Amino acid sequence: MLLHLFIIKSTNFPLSISEPELPFVEREKTANYIKLTIYKPPGVVELYNVTCSQNCGSQSRPANQSTVVIEFGPLNPYTDYTFTIRAITGNKSSSLYVFSRTEEAGMSRLEVV
Repeated sequence: MLLHLFIIKSTNFPLSISEPELPFVEREKTANYIKLTIYKPPGVVELYNVTCSQNCGSQSRPANQSTVVIEFGPLNPYTDYTFTIRAITGNKSSSLYVFSRTEEAGMSRLEVV
């Protein structure tokens, strides 16, 4: 008796997705704004979700470019802010915390005439 055995490979099973790597982040600041430039890390990242812990909001951006720029403001001068940057792929995420302080408010010019 001859028996034939066939093995069928199914691609319907979800692939294992690993947590995304953490991005590199640069920051620029003034007395009233903080701008974060997020550089996409190696691997797959679908979305960035950035939250400010001092009630200055949250923003989401697709990670479909090599850099993503997110600006928060208007903010209070000479104030500490903490930003949580989540790199998201599927249902996995990695978080990075960025601490920054806005600049001091500029002195007003007073002209004596």
